[in-house]
Amino acid sequence: MVSGGAGWNGKINYKTIMVVNLLDLDAFPSDGDYYRERVKAVGRDGDFRIWVNENANHHASSDAYFPYLTNRLINYTGILEQAFRDLSAWVEDGVEPPDSTSYNVVDSQIIVAKEAAARGGIQPIVKLTANGTACANITSGESVNLSACIQVPQETGVIVSVEWDFLGDGDFVAADSGALPDGSWVANASYIYKEEGTWFPQVRVASQRNGERDKPFARAYDLGRARVMVSK
Repeated sequence: MVSGGAGWNGKINYKTIMVVNLLDLDAFPSDGDYYRERVKAVGRDGDFRIWVNENANHHASSDAYFPYLTNRLINYTGILEQAFRDLSAWVEDGVEPPDSTSYNVVDSQIIVAKEAAARGGIQPIVKLTANGTACANITSGESVNLSACIQVPQETGVIVSVEWDFLGDGDFVAADSGALPDGSWVANASYIYKEEGTWFPQVRVASQRNGERDKPFARAYDLGRARVMVSK
């Protein structure tokens, strides 16, 4: 009913890019895989792409049902904007869009590859560590070294912004990053945690196809998180 009464038989007569989000509460990512299989079954997968994004829910800019999650999600509007641009170039000029995201289905769960070169799609991948690990144990007043390793799928863009949120409360501040010879990017920071407790610092990154740092459109975002446990 809500999908216009269409028959999901995969018999598309046009080029299609499907955007799927791993944290979607309303349209599960397994639905995207189901339709991808229907398209393949009728031999139309050459006209089809599926881009699977992590850290994104059904609502792009905010979550009306779970507002407390907005600090832990990305706005995927820019990915949709780039999908429309790529679809237009595909239809009008015959320019092939980036490959579909590579993933496996395990117990009905979509498991994406951990490296950008293997994953595909257009979303950047970021891995954040605190003192070299996923979880750092420190005492209050001690400084923590945060390091973000960022990868971008080949020929899908470059990193145009990096932002740190040291307390995990959604208060992001802009930071610098640098490109490495292997095509990846790195961003480093340090922070002193004065209060005891468990903190979840995060870094938000954005890539853009043409490297346009001064324009807000068609940015593909992702988040990386670590855990810092502070004792007296």
